[in-house]
Amino acid sequence: MKHPFFSNSGVSAAMLALALAVGLTPALAKNTAMRFYGVVKHVSAENIKVYDAKTKQTIGFALSPHFHNVFKSGSKTAQLSEIAPGQYVEVRYDRKALGIAHADRINLLDQNNHIVTKQ
Repeated sequence: MKHPFFSNSGVSAAMLALALAVGLTPALAKNTAMRFYGVVKHVSAENIKVYDAKTKQTIGFALSPHFHNVFKSGSKTAQLSEIAPGQYVEVRYDRKALGIAHADRINLLDQNNHIVTKQ
């Protein structure tokens, strides 16, 4: 029996659109001001991997090709090359792009969670 108001392709397209909207909503609704504290395990021009000894969790963060958001005390910028494995950092990140952790800002910290004043 045919329904005059619905076609199979129209219903399929509507169901697909609804599934995509429901599936993407949690990813887009995540907090964009997430922070992760830990010790740098690896750093390169493309990513940084940080380990938190308290939670025993390691997260890798993607970096944009021209990432310049590394900060010391007084919001003074530093070079990405100043970050070395074993250094304590705070990474502010989001998961807007396909759920991948993307670093927005990296603060160089001491063991008391204060931004480093001198290297």
